Amino acid sequence: MANFKNSLIRHFKENIIMYLIVFFFFLSGIIMGSIAVKALDSVQKESLINYLTIFFKNTDINEIDESTAFKQALLSNIKISLLIWILGITVIGIPLILLLITFRGFVLGFTVAFLVDELGLKGIIFSILALLPQNIVNIPVIIILGVTAISFSLLLFKRKRQINLLQVFLCYIVIGIFLNSFFLIGSLIEAYITPVFMKLIIPHL
Repeated sequence: MANFKNSLIRHFKENIIMYLIVFFFFLSGIIMGSIAVKALDSVQKESLINYLTIFFKNTDINEIDESTAFKQALLSNIKISLLIWILGITVIGIPLILLLITFRGFVLGFTVAFLVDELGLKGIIFSILALLPQNIVNIPVIIILGVTAISFSLLLFKRKRQINLLQVFLCYIVIGIFLNSFFLIGSLIEAYITPVFMKLIIPHL
């Protein structure tokens, strides 16, 4: 356990710049998503408002199939995780990894900004209850995955002779599997805990 902790601390220290870069792209995505809400014209905004209204009216939390919601959430997270992992194997995948992370931030920023813009305080509360719980787990995992994939891609680019590429690749596989296991937690939260919060807030929207 102590060795694992030391390895984790060393990993973060060695890749602190990379974490800052990846987090910067994610944060940039959030900011761009927030700005995009302000750039919507009246027709686009009205269309989104109508969709939101229909969603709240037709959503019956009591009829949500938790197992289906869990599978959908897990599959969605694993898809983006697998794509990031595969891009890490390619030397030219770094820009696409950063683009994916930026897009993830954009979606989150746009969603929260739109809810707050249209619902005010209720939008803030809804965002906290419906979006924050699972993203507390999912976002750090995606950022760590992004850093790991970029680091592996850079390692392939450098091609140092003293590095055992097979051993590093196997380690990359293990890390990917380990990080994806946390998506189980995020998906469980999204399927079984978030609906409880939504049940409390939706009637008041």
